[in-house]
Amino acid sequence: QVFERIMTDEAPPAYYEVNPQPPQQAYEQSQPQSYEQPVVYQQPPPDQPYYAGQPVQAAPQQVQAQPQQPVYYAQAQPQQPVYYVQQPQPVQNPGQAQTMNATAVPPPDSGQVEEEGYGVSDYGPRLDIKDKPLCQFSEWRDKIWAVLWIIHLFGMLIVLFGFFGSSDVGTPSSSDGYLIVFVCGAMGTVLGYVWTRVLRRWANIIIKFMMWASLIMMIVSTIITFAAGLIINGIFLLIFTVLFALYMWRVWHRIPFAEAMIMIASDIMKLYPGIIWVALAMLVVQVLWILVWGGIVSILLASSDVAASYAVYFFLLISLYWNLETFKNICHTTVCGVSAAWFFSPYPQQPVTGSLKRASTTSLGSVALGSLIVSIIQATRAILRQMARDGRCNACLVCIIDCLMGCLERWIRFFNKYAFAHVAIYGQTFVESGKQTWDLFQSKGIDAWVNDDLVGFALICGSVIGGFICAAVAGLLVMVNDRLDNDLATAYAFLGFFIGFYLCWTVLHTIASCVVGVYVCYAEDPAAMETNRPTEYHKLNAARAGISGADFDQQQQQQI
Repeated sequence: QVFERIMTDEAPPAYYEVNPQPPQQAYEQSQPQSYEQPVVYQQPPPDQPYYAGQPVQAAPQQVQAQPQQPVYYAQAQPQQPVYYVQQPQPVQNPGQAQTMNATAVPPPDSGQVEEEGYGVSDYGPRLDIKDKPLCQFSEWRDKIWAVLWIIHLFGMLIVLFGFFGSSDVGTPSSSDGYLIVFVCGAMGTVLGYVWTRVLRRWANIIIKFMMWASLIMMIVSTIITFAAGLIINGIFLLIFTVLFALYMWRVWHRIPFAEAMIMIASDIMKLYPGIIWVALAMLVVQVLWILVWGGIVSILLASSDVAASYAVYFFLLISLYWNLETFKNICHTTVCGVSAAWFFSPYPQQPVTGSLKRASTTSLGSVALGSLIVSIIQATRAILRQMARDGRCNACLVCIIDCLMGCLERWIRFFNKYAFAHVAIYGQTFVESGKQTWDLFQSKGIDAWVNDDLVGFALICGSVIGGFICAAVAGLLVMVNDRLDNDLATAYAFLGFFIGFYLCWTVLHTIASCVVGVYVCYAEDPAAMETNRPTEYHKLNAARAGISGADFDQQQQQQI
């Protein structure tokens, strides 16, 4: 009867967190009712017995209310519930009609977001890109680095097509090789997408297989090394094998969580396939930039003597790596923005377009700054190796420095992945995002590193398989083509492997970016995921308890 009086014919069904109280209009109460706010009745005297079927007449009492624990009612709205808190009123005449007043109050911070926004956290508003003048330069972050990168890019293009436009850098003599490259590229892209669906179903098995295969190869290599009499090398391999075995033992229980993350990322890619096109577009831009940079280097080497100028080499290498890293990180930032929009809103509107626009405009300076740090380390390592080959430096010292800088580069890349995720979510500067990433690593850094490593096992497996398939196809195309020499089959097979591997990795790397974005959001605000994506939230919780994602899906289907 209470529900029938609350719900009208015009309003859709309402949802309640507790048993609803009587509506605003009064009604006759024929029997004593039961409320969560207990009504105190006067007890009979000790000498007056209580007879069955004759309730003791209660004197007027006050309702014992709990003002610190308001009861919220959800006004039936499609996506924006309005909550009402009931103000406790004293009961003047128990057992008679009562009038309950309700006052509208803001909803509690349950993590659910509205259609127009994505909520606010301790770091500021999330994905604050709607109705923003993105092309207005005052809204950009790290403006000076964005300006430097744009000047550098167009300056290099002017050098190639303007001043040296008349130079001849050579043209290919046959188009048959381009056909093989095109076929391998198309196959690599398709295989990469197919592998995302394979991972959606068998990620757990693939990760375990790759870990066991790595351990077996390390054991075999150690045995062969000892059998060949290389005792020192065998000892080092034995130490690495033991450490890897201990690593497997310690992270084995984390595989279900990595599997659940991969499954969620695959679902996001299926829901928003535009991120694959963004990744392929950035790959095409990277290839074009390599061709432009190669043409500039060829012209410089042919026009002047720069062989002894390591400074020229250094700046050219920074130019090469800076643009490659920037284009790749624009794609990564875009995918992280899409995954964050999926996380914080059940119905995001055009997340791919908005995230790409933001990564290419307001966050371009932050992306360029983080990419420049990595490119400087890469260029320094390349110059040191070249100086060691030329005999300008001690080879042993250069090897040690190169090893240390390689470790530093890998850690900075890992740090930047999560820093760019914060850039995508909050639109802050690179330094501010780096501080947020450091706070995240202080509490969940080991979990993030292990999860990233386990996901990498599954992705590298798909890339290698795609590379081998493209290599086989390239070799067959050479042998069936009469205009190509069969002796080139091996060379084209290697080229096909490289193209297939890199294109598969480009497509699959979007899964890694989705995993990073979802992980950052989940670590910051799991309650938002419970509200907006309850199925995926319970899947992650089950994975943390050791239940694989495939078993969880099977249990869900059985319940249905």
